[in-house]
Amino acid sequence: MLISFMKQINWSDHILNFVAVIIGVSLAFYVNSSSEQRQERRELNKILQSLNDEIEFELGIYEQGQIAKNKAQSVLIQEVVDMLNEGREDSLSQKFIKCMNYNSYAPRNVTFNSILASGKLDLIEEFELRKSLTIYHEIRAKETNFWIQKQVDFAENRLLPWVMENTNFVAPDPEDLKRQEVINMLIVYKSLIDGKVRQYNRLVKEGESLKENIQKYLDEE
Repeated sequence: MLISFMKQINWSDHILNFVAVIIGVSLAFYVNSSSEQRQERRELNKILQSLNDEIEFELGIYEQGQIAKNKAQSVLIQEVVDMLNEGREDSLSQKFIKCMNYNSYAPRNVTFNSILASGKLDLIEEFELRKSLTIYHEIRAKETNFWIQKQVDFAENRLLPWVMENTNFVAPDPEDLKRQEVINMLIVYKSLIDGKVRQYNRLVKEGESLKENIQKYLDEE
């Protein structure tokens, strides 16, 4: 009876149905996986575009403002040092006061820090790009903040206290400024500004390279 029953079963239909089920399940997994991959790619592109826009914005600040302003301040300090060494007093007091101005911009890295906190940095599978982004936004930012803070600390803890204690802050007496101590402090202050300018130039150079790498990645889609 069993043999007779087995003979009555249409095995070809069962096999075809089974294969159809397997294909259907596999196709569903493929479609779902492809959809997730497209979604991840769209999200990655938004992340990279946001990073690119933020880098471009900050490069503009360095190139169009900070580098030029700090170079001008460095030149002014050197001029004041030369005036003190040579005994020239014309506009010395006004120039000396201008020497103590701050012209700084610290990297914000808002987009990168947000991506890092959310764990979405792992969406960038290309190791070199991920490494470059991390170096630029973490290491270079810390280096820049180092130079900015050094300048501020020296001005507030050394230069300004000396001015407040030894001369008229609003209109320093040229005779009070003709001391080697003042010249030495100005030379140190200038070196800190020059270091900050070098760091800004480094950010510009590496930022431009990073933007190119990001654009290549975006163009691959």
